[in-house]
Amino acid sequence: MDILFVMIIVSAVLGVLGYAAWFFFFVWLAKKTFSAVQRDLDRMLPNLEQLIRSYSNLPADQQAQLKMQIMNMMMQANNQMRNMQDLNRQRYEVRMGELQGMAASAGLDWTPPSY
Repeated sequence: MDILFVMIIVSAVLGVLGYAAWFFFFVWLAKKTFSAVQRDLDRMLPNLEQLIRSYSNLPADQQAQLKMQIMNMMMQANNQMRNMQDLNRQRYEVRMGELQGMAASAGLDWTPPSY
């Protein structure tokens, strides 16, 4: 009788520990994924700003190719921001707003889709 009671207690403790381990693994994975998205955006936005600045100085035939690259990068940044939580997305929305303003003054018209 005592062995059965000990087995029930041990299995209950192991079940709780297993659940906690999965929970912490999920939280760790989510944090790592969010950090990767932030890192990607932190790298992409300065590159995008540089491309927008150089766009208006290029001849018209080279602008078409660069325009597609800029639009593609803006869409990628927008897609990555869509996956962020509201509070963390705020700082990137401000930065993207600045870049959209720069793009508009350079002659690029891009309106992001809503979240």
